[in-house]
Amino acid sequence: MIDLMNKLSYDPLKELISITQTGSQVMLLVVHPSLPVNSVKELIAYEAVSRNGIFAPAQTPRPIIDKIHSEVVKALAASYVREKLMVMVSDPATSTPEALLAFIKLELARWGTVIRENKIRTG
Repeated sequence: MIDLMNKLSYDPLKELISITQTGSQVMLLVVHPSLPVNSVKELIAYEAVSRNGIFAPAQTPRPIIDKIHSEVVKALAASYVREKLMVMVSDPATSTPEALLAFIKLELARWGTVIRENKIRTG
């Protein structure tokens, strides 16, 4: 992930601003026998969650971010939208822009460590 981010023509943490989380879904995790876990508790530490979010250029004025966030939250609260998303195996959820940014930073740190420790490379 870190290696891939270095190949982007932009820095998503500096050039984008988070608006809202739009979904959260725990992904099926197939465990390879070489994975060093001895219990379910240890396995949970390897949890991978797929989240969707909406982003805008970093210099977008806060009132615009707030308006888009508000409208997305309203849309995701609509029963017909939730039903459509759930049919696609998505769990509609929302967060604040700050919470989404915090999640992204946490995941970059978490998976960056996994990538570095295991010398994972792209290509």
